Amino acid sequence: MIIKACVNITSFYRKKTYNRLLTNYFSFTPFTCKFQLVLIKTLIDLAYEINSTSQGFHNDIKNLCYILKRNMFPKWLIDKSVKVYLSRVRTTEKETSKSDTFSCPFYKLPYIGYYSAYRGRKFSSINNY
Repeated sequence: MIIKACVNITSFYRKKTYNRLLTNYFSFTPFTCKFQLVLIKTLIDLAYEINSTSQGFHNDIKNLCYILKRNMFPKWLIDKSVKVYLSRVRTTEKETSKSDTFSCPFYKLPYIGYYSAYRGRKFSSINNY
């Protein structure tokens, strides 16, 4: 018996025309308009959410650091943003793994008048046992 597992591996795809340009860190725009920290956090978050493997995430972070350095972002700012993001992700993963052991089933049903109220009472009586 042969069992084939379909594994979808996702990662970033960039067109050949992608030129790696962002707003330069030292550009003449006001600091409040640049949102450098938000930009870095968003790009790291995208890399984390899109990649399905840790190796793909690592490669995308290296590529992101290269792009940010080309746009004159300070190395300390990039490193700090990555460390803060990764520490936040690790703590949320620990919290979710603890909360998964005490999960409560949740069912969302459409409202269909009296029938919905009747079913709600039935479900409540099941939970009381």
